[in-house]
Amino acid sequence: MLLDIRNLIVELPVGRELRRIVADVSLGIGEGESLALVGESGSGKSMTTKAITRTLPAGARVSGEVRFDGRLVGAMSERELESYRREQIGLIYQDPRAHINPVRRIEDFLLEGLLLFDTRPRAVLRQKVADLLQEVGIADPDRCLGSYPHQLSGGMLQRVAIAAALSTQPRLLLADESTTALDVTTQAEVALLLKQLQTRRGLSVLFITHDLDLAAQICDRTAVMYAGRIVEMQPSRALYAAPAHPYTKGLLQSRPSVDRRYERLPTLPGSPTPAYEAPAGCPFAPRCTERMPICSAEVPPLKSHGVAELACHLGAAARGGN
Repeated sequence: MLLDIRNLIVELPVGRELRRIVADVSLGIGEGESLALVGESGSGKSMTTKAITRTLPAGARVSGEVRFDGRLVGAMSERELESYRREQIGLIYQDPRAHINPVRRIEDFLLEGLLLFDTRPRAVLRQKVADLLQEVGIADPDRCLGSYPHQLSGGMLQRVAIAAALSTQPRLLLADESTTALDVTTQAEVALLLKQLQTRRGLSVLFITHDLDLAAQICDRTAVMYAGRIVEMQPSRALYAAPAHPYTKGLLQSRPSVDRRYERLPTLPGSPTPAYEAPAGCPFAPRCTERMPICSAEVPPLKSHGVAELACHLGAAARGGN
């Protein structure tokens, strides 16, 4: 297992109190595997990613384990942590315009980090990033390298961001809502590109998204998160075809489709619950149409049910008895 997270809890300081953002997360990603992490805003997806890279805000309290290739990330020295972030992890952010300096050319952005640690001549490194731009689908890399961010479309900038993430040849890509800021057609193109790169390079990918359709198309497995917990994890196509947790069912039913006509789009009742506001018992119980008395009293553990992992008191019954 390349990435192995066990019983991760993250609490952040707000005033004089600590608020729990990630309640109890366990998941793993193997070599060359892709995992989608899906859930509404506030479910703890991005904080889980920050725990993987040890970039949580000051004052955060973390328990549980995050291991990368067997090494405990929380026990790394500053030098080891710097090497881990630079050489093992590639980050792709939601909005590249917020992470690329608007007054510097693309060439400067792509070369800035490489020049700090790679002793080869600038011309050699420039050719390296030009080749990367071609690999991510930019037909005229020289023109792109000479451009400023405002001269490129959102889709091209996201491809530049992917090239930057690949420049140190990482083993794990963390794509945090990397398609959200794009139009639907460009989203599909970038998602397909990530899948192709993963296959070609043997990368492991953690793909954070709100979009279950995209997750089903490009990821091997999908984990659904609610109130800081994993509530369901299945092979992506199996989850898309036969979701087991009531929350996952609600997410899939509430998405619009060009194949169906609606008088009113189905929605989940209530509002998303952050981990620090979760009630006793199952955090989804107040919004669940299938709740039972036990749901308000006990937190359901994540258990295996065939190929699925499910945190629901309905258990195997939620999967139609399978």
